[in-house]
Amino acid sequence: MTRRSLKIALSTLAIALTLGTSTVFGQAADQSLEIKRLTTRVRHVDSGEVYNYELGQHIPLQVGERVVIRLRGEGPAIRKAIDLRARWEVNRGGWRLDVLKSQPDFIELRAVSSNEDNRGKNGNLSQLEFTLQGPYTGRKVILHGFLTFDIGGSGHGGGGGGDLGGGDSSSAAARAVVGSLYHGILGRAPSSRELSTATDRVDRYGVGEVRTLAANLAADARAPRGDRWQSRQLIGDLYRALLGRTGTDQQMWDRDQGFRDAVSTFMNRGLSPVVDVLVTSEEFRRHQGLDRLAASPPRGVRRRN
Repeated sequence: MTRRSLKIALSTLAIALTLGTSTVFGQAADQSLEIKRLTTRVRHVDSGEVYNYELGQHIPLQVGERVVIRLRGEGPAIRKAIDLRARWEVNRGGWRLDVLKSQPDFIELRAVSSNEDNRGKNGNLSQLEFTLQGPYTGRKVILHGFLTFDIGGSGHGGGGGGDLGGGDSSSAAARAVVGSLYHGILGRAPSSRELSTATDRVDRYGVGEVRTLAANLAADARAPRGDRWQSRQLIGDLYRALLGRTGTDQQMWDRDQGFRDAVSTFMNRGLSPVVDVLVTSEEFRRHQGLDRLAASPPRGVRRRN
């Protein structure tokens, strides 16, 4: 091969590699990632401690404490949880959250003072709104939602966020379980008014009111019965929100007869009987910390006409 022929061959190869690489990268950039599970990683700047919270759990935060918040996603094509990019917006609440630094993949916050105008209706709660930014797909509550901070709360993880009551463990447990029910059944956070009203009732009437609230939310939920795959996805989200399960839909389907029964029940009878079985289970009681609530019978479930 002459030197001229070699140069031409090398030039042709370089162009082919460039085009091939661009095509591969273009395909990768266009591919979307399905997010099945969203968690919040909270790093406390001063202590260096790191805690993970399920979507819907309240995040305890002390006045003056600095934390770095990251959203972590898992899905069928994601072997290990990855940091997700998001747009952040601090909503009004009982306490003001100062944004110290904000980037798409994290936000650094500090609770600095109370907002006296809102303390009465929002108590110790403040919210951070997020909207995922990137090639992500998933349930609406995963792509856009709220992180709720309990200012002055203590304890981390488990049971809806630990003891978040600033001294009143029953009220904290009530707030946590109300948030979990709204997220799990309706796929959204409760409004300030809904949270306040439902928390007061659960705190006053106890475990029976939890069952009543769950039944009413299930009656209001728009949960169309699709095929088995869609039903399994919906029930999987419900198990993760209400029971704190960490497995994928496929793992729960393979290992848990109760999960398979729940999917079958949903396909045949709808969401309400599935929700009732879950919220009356011992697993739900343990995960949500319902032992801190007063025991009482359900006080009448609202029915649709």
